Amino acid sequence: MRNLTVDIAKGIAGVLVIAGHSIAFRYTEGWLLQCSHLGTPLFIFLSGVFINIDRPWRESVIRKADRLLKPYFVVLLAMGIMYAVAGKLDPFSYLVGVFYATGPTIPLVPLWFLPHLCLCLLTGIAVLQLCRRLKFSRYAYVLFLLLLLFAGQQCLEFVWQKPLDALWWQSMLRPALHWPGLPWSLDVLPITLTLLLAGHVCSPYVKKISFQWLPLLISALVFLLFIRDGNAAIDINRRIYASYFFTSALVFCSIYLLLSFSLIMSNIPLLTNGFSYIGKNFLIILLLHMIILRMLFIQADKWIPDWRMWHVPLVFLAGLSLSVLLVALVQRSRLLSLLLLPVKSSGVSH
Repeated sequence: MRNLTVDIAKGIAGVLVIAGHSIAFRYTEGWLLQCSHLGTPLFIFLSGVFINIDRPWRESVIRKADRLLKPYFVVLLAMGIMYAVAGKLDPFSYLVGVFYATGPTIPLVPLWFLPHLCLCLLTGIAVLQLCRRLKFSRYAYVLFLLLLLFAGQQCLEFVWQKPLDALWWQSMLRPALHWPGLPWSLDVLPITLTLLLAGHVCSPYVKKISFQWLPLLISALVFLLFIRDGNAAIDINRRIYASYFFTSALVFCSIYLLLSFSLIMSNIPLLTNGFSYIGKNFLIILLLHMIILRMLFIQADKWIPDWRMWHVPLVFLAGLSLSVLLVALVQRSRLLSLLLLPVKSSGVSH
């Protein structure tokens, strides 16, 4: 059974991600961009709330591959075919980049999230099953998460942006000029896995969250204090997790703020319908929105040579609206649904 508050929260996280990608077309820094970087950890945490560890392992792998890997490969291979026909790429290095699956090795950078989320969910299921078998206490489990997050934060720079010395690797991983992280962003797995498992630990509280002013005000104060602070910066795709304490405080206070605002919005039908629809379909929106934004900014550059800051919100709203409309089109097309959406099942899951 779906949880309306979680669906709305996923929708808000999705809107943050799209807003960030819209801003990034014109700006490389700023507190609004930093806010948008919180969308990824928020969505991963929420994905852990409803993670199912009782399903047979083979079925879990098939379902995650169908939901996350199938649309990733369909879109990028379709793009590769179009580029190859136009003579704009080397097919071999393009395929290597697609299967390597990190932001710098694929043409649609945000799609790195799909294979990584698949890896994170399957690893999370395995870890949770192991913890249950070992009969971890809640305290042991929390200690494990704290250590996992610390290890992940310390190891980020071991692989990311190290020089590609070997000419062979430079040719294989074009257009990456530096080492683009491990395949499927494996080097950030300890951090994303911590967020996913934390979502599972907090699942009973998230599902029954009630509105409380004091924790909301404390979370808002921490958020406002840290969001402009470079010492609390986060951008998982760029391997930025600036501080074990400050960044973690920012992320988890943001999660509480998100859930509180989602609870308020659940009483406003128009907002409920809009954000819950985005939340339910966020992954397919993620798949399509970057193509739309790119086209919109190309047209904006052509028709609006005198660029202004207020144009970015207009392009963002147009991109979000067109992405939602395109999702509706995909859902109504049998062929597109088969290629991009998970196979229908009797159960409903997050």
